[in-house]
This record gives sequence, structure tokens and C-alpha cells, in this order.
Amino acid sequence: MAFTRLTRDLPCILATLREAAGPGVPIVALNYYNLLVAAWLLGPAGQAAARASADLVDAFNARLEGLYAANRVPVGDVARAFHADDFRLVPALDLPVNVVLVCQVTWMCAPSPQGPNIHANTSGYFVIALALLAALD
Repeated sequence: MAFTRLTRDLPCILATLREAAGPGVPIVALNYYNLLVAAWLLGPAGQAAARASADLVDAFNARLEGLYAANRVPVGDVARAFHADDFRLVPALDLPVNVVLVCQVTWMCAPSPQGPNIHANTSGYFVIALALLAALD
């Protein structure tokens, strides 16, 4: 259902945005980091969920990127910047690279009342900004 609506609605949204912005205004989009890898911290079931979430986020990002490409909108690769699919273990922490990064640059692993929260922290927004700038070049 969500992919169907995305495929139907995003081109219309982009056309409306481009018309409102005018031909000289750059439009850049971004894909998504996988905040669900934080489930890794919940033990074996969470680790399985974290791995499964990677396929779902990859499929969603592929759909987004295809729609953006069809509409000539460059994409900031936030998923790559956050190493979304990198499950290699960091030996000193015994955690995957992607989990460490999500915990460092978002509020997903923070204790209440700040977390868990899907939003990036200051460092995370800096990483996102760099991905967007790279897409504009």
C-alpha cells in the first residue's frame, strides 16, 4: 500500500514543487537511514529484526531513488553515509558498524526522555547535510 501511494503521489508532488520553485532552483532529495538497526541491542530477536529491516529500507530507498531519477532529482545518499547495510562488527564494542552509527548520530539509543527517538542529533544532521551537499555537486 505504501509503495503504491509513493509511486502514485511522489511524481505529482515533485512536479508541483518544481513548478512552484521555478526552473533555476535546485531540488535535491534524500533517502533514508535505517533507524531500526537499533533493535540489535534487544538481543537475538532484535538482531534478526535489525537484519530484516535492512532489506525493507533498501527496497524503500530503491523505489524512492527510481522515482527521483525519473524526475531528474538528485538524491543525497543518507543511507550510505550512515552505513545502513554495514553489519560488520566493531570488535571493541561487539556491535555492527550501522548500529554504532545510529546510536551515535540519532536519539534511537538515548534514554528517556530524549530517546528512543527517530530523529538525528546535531552530529546526524551534519552527516545528512553533507550527503545533501554531495548530491548538489
